Amino acid sequence: IGLAVAEDLARDGVNICGVDVRAEALSDEMSRIARQHNVGTLAIAANIGNEAQVIEMVSKGYSKWGRIDILINNAGVSVVGPLIEISEADMEFVFDVNVFGPYRVTKAFANLIIDSQGRVLNVSSIAGIVSGPFGGVYSMSKHGVEAYTDSLAAELARFNVAVAAVEPGNYKSSIVASMVDRMRQSGYLAEGSRYRSMLGLMSG
Repeated sequence: IGLAVAEDLARDGVNICGVDVRAEALSDEMSRIARQHNVGTLAIAANIGNEAQVIEMVSKGYSKWGRIDILINNAGVSVVGPLIEISEADMEFVFDVNVFGPYRVTKAFANLIIDSQGRVLNVSSIAGIVSGPFGGVYSMSKHGVEAYTDSLAAELARFNVAVAAVEPGNYKSSIVASMVDRMRQSGYLAEGSRYRSMLGLMSG
């Protein structure tokens, strides 16, 4: 989703600052966008869970462009599992990225966005509106993004800063593959679960 948004903005002549933990892949994509759309790009390898790296993002972005007009909070992760079995560590992992991530990044960039009377866009999910079995942790986090967006919009309106959330449905991305990898690494399997048959169907 982040790459698709970057492509659309670049087509309109917007300079792009991309942030990702995958430094090499990000640099390659930013270079390609710069060549194809004749815009300026900047690739920053950073983890939005690291406050020092978030502050460094602000410094690098401002040094490159002198202003920031649009902030898009797109990072997201997911875990799947019954709420009575999911680990607290997995829940903290999801909330740290999906809820505290936008909070940290927006807070760090707030002065620049207010100075430019810019925009903040938070990528939520239809899961922030409706939920179902085994997706509770992800839905809880995205419902938090919905509440965060509503309050932030009301607070920043006085500074002529527009804030909105988008709520994608099913979308082909790497979030599911990353989720499955994390579940396997943490040792969470269908065996031993009260929901063994249902989780087995989900894992294929």
